[in-house]
Amino acid sequence: MGLCSSKTNKELIQSNNNNNKQVGQENNSFHGGSFVNQLQQKSSLIQTPIFHQNTGSIQQQSSKVIIQGPELTIKEGFLENYRMVTQSLDYTIVKQINSDIKYKAYVYKKQFQDTEELINRIISMPLNHKFIIKLIDIYKDEQNYFVLYEHQNMKNLSEYLKVNKLNIESAGIIFNKMIDIIGYLHSQTYCHGAIHLDTFNCIQNQSDMNLFLVQTKNIYLRLPTKITQKNDVQALGLIGFQLLTGHPFRIMLNKSSKWEIKKELNEEFDCLKLPKKISKLIMKMINPIPLHRLSLQQVKEMCWIQNHTDSRNPIGNSFQKLKYIKFNSLTSILTYYIVERFLQHEKQKLTNLFNQYDLDGDGRIDLLEFFQLYLIATQSYKNKKNSEKIYELLDEDDRSQITLQQFLIVAIDKELLLNENVISSSYMSLSNKNGYITVKSINKKIDIEEQQLLEIFSEVTDFERLNFLEYKQLLQDYE
Repeated sequence: MGLCSSKTNKELIQSNNNNNKQVGQENNSFHGGSFVNQLQQKSSLIQTPIFHQNTGSIQQQSSKVIIQGPELTIKEGFLENYRMVTQSLDYTIVKQINSDIKYKAYVYKKQFQDTEELINRIISMPLNHKFIIKLIDIYKDEQNYFVLYEHQNMKNLSEYLKVNKLNIESAGIIFNKMIDIIGYLHSQTYCHGAIHLDTFNCIQNQSDMNLFLVQTKNIYLRLPTKITQKNDVQALGLIGFQLLTGHPFRIMLNKSSKWEIKKELNEEFDCLKLPKKISKLIMKMINPIPLHRLSLQQVKEMCWIQNHTDSRNPIGNSFQKLKYIKFNSLTSILTYYIVERFLQHEKQKLTNLFNQYDLDGDGRIDLLEFFQLYLIATQSYKNKKNSEKIYELLDEDDRSQITLQQFLIVAIDKELLLNENVISSSYMSLSNKNGYITVKSINKKIDIEEQQLLEIFSEVTDFERLNFLEYKQLLQDYE
């Protein structure tokens, strides 16, 4: 059943939930409330997490002494030092008294048999990765342990995907971030065992999106022996499928044959005209036989995003825009400002490519160097004459050299340039207090002679200012 066939939303949600259960759901055991009494009341309603040990479950109240790591000690005085801000089903947001810094607090009651084992493992299994939520402190009183994590204003990944349609490259970037985070866990011999979309939260930062692993408790549980790192691989494969197609996998993995899964996958990818090699990668991740699934290291080596970027060839496509671009124009000036200020990741990627062909390292490319770069970008040896014509257009000052700035203006992916967030943010940055872009407001941000800018500005408007719609149209006229 491919994308071109239909299912009700209810069926899709049920299918997604069932597939998530196959790879394990995280059991968030939060006991939070309004503050002292409500914290404790909620704690009494929620059962303790059960540790499934290889040798059997813990059957009685643990009498172990908590092993405290060298850098983290269990403190006292939580309720005297923190106050509640908001609460959710899973945790409470708190502030330290006399401070505006917020933290995320999970509360575990001592009366439950496995609580001390959980705290012991949290301390003895430090997670040091910049995109895994950071453990700040652990407190205790006579009845509870309070585990504090850093808190940032983030969105659930599922919420982000509802309002952001992904192309293959942006889906690949998110997918690679997940592989990097969970790959770190695997390198430490840990297993998450309950990965789903909202195991991750995200922060939108101008043109970039940072992804964080926020649901970590499952890492500390003693999972059944049948739950291994291969379950994490399968879960990430299912998420990769959803990032690419916009919906969860439609059939039950544990009730389907390899042939049925492969057929479903191929129909979806064929309908959306997605590359076969990505379909093969996903299939090797969600294979119903765990032994036949890839490791995350093998997934990394298959380089989905790099290979796909090369085949899509945004740089090669961008060369076709050259004959339309006047480099001493307001469009080119604004484009470079956006690349420099708001598309730094893309800028670095293109700069690295430019530097590979700037053989003498002088920050410019001559005709021979440019031709080699052009061949890589266009994948064709039939375009030598065309490349020479393009070079003449680029070489505006007739010095037989092209600068990095010129190359960035040409090679930037238009889809990134015209991202709504990028356009809005750059307009706010360049506009004056009255909400218009003028020569003076640009001059405050971009180092260019005012008289030259006046002449350039007069080519696009008679009113010496641009409103938002005019600015957006100017960028859309980029090619």
